Amino acid sequence: MFAGIDFGTSNSAVSLAGVSGDAAIVPMRHSAGSSDTLRSMLAFDKAKRDDQSRLLAMVGQDAVEAYLKDDGECRLLQSFKSYLTSRAFSSASIFGTSFSLEDMIALVVGHLRRSAAAVGGSEVTRVVAGRPVRFVAEDGRIEDDYALGRLQKAFAQAGLEEVNFEFEPIAAACYYERTLDHDETVLVADFGGGTSDFCLVRLGPNRAGMSNPQEVWPVTPSTAASSSMAWPIIWARTSPSTATARICRFPPGCSASWAAGTMSRSSTPHRPCACYATSSVMLRTLIRSRIW
Repeated sequence: MFAGIDFGTSNSAVSLAGVSGDAAIVPMRHSAGSSDTLRSMLAFDKAKRDDQSRLLAMVGQDAVEAYLKDDGECRLLQSFKSYLTSRAFSSASIFGTSFSLEDMIALVVGHLRRSAAAVGGSEVTRVVAGRPVRFVAEDGRIEDDYALGRLQKAFAQAGLEEVNFEFEPIAAACYYERTLDHDETVLVADFGGGTSDFCLVRLGPNRAGMSNPQEVWPVTPSTAASSSMAWPIIWARTSPSTATARICRFPPGCSASWAAGTMSRSSTPHRPCACYATSSVMLRTLIRSRIW
């Protein structure tokens, strides 16, 4: 059994794949039912502790529900992935208990791991996981090594012994490529709650026969990050061509599904990119407008 994890700023997902490479999203069970994704959020209620008086963490949709229904003291934490590059943020004190950033991430990732183990029927200790193309700090410095080191520590704390990190934008490119019967040069963008990554990828059925199968041209990532800012800019610049451009939106969790499928076929993850794919018509418009 192979697993892929997409730990996101706002939402997360996990997928399982067998030796055939076919992957399926693991449903996230919560008090209101189930969903394909888990909200990347934590809640701590001062009154809810274990038999050793340690705070109990509520994760995902249950964390939101607990916070909204709370009539006492409850703390809600979100978007902590955005602080991976911050050397100033090491921990937070919640009702007298200190939680490091790695602790917080490990609680969410651990929930994903246990959910996958429950569905798959065996322990999950080896995964492919997504990571931003660039971890950019608030002052514009690139903090890839520092942020990735913290992410690796968090995944280890969550019980994952072997983690292969792959660029987050890679999944949608491969997901989209499965629909092609010809080669294309595609602009692929991963709009996340914390980072947005852009790249050009050569995709198509003939790519598999190349000695260097992935042709990727990275485009400067958006330090502004959020999709609420990036998407209107791109749409405004490309609107004259939208009648002839093809835009493919990929379902939640496709990154996790692709990662799990990749791991089932090879121990070495591949490399291209993710979430809105456009045709060469839009690509030329974007490049000519020089918004990059």
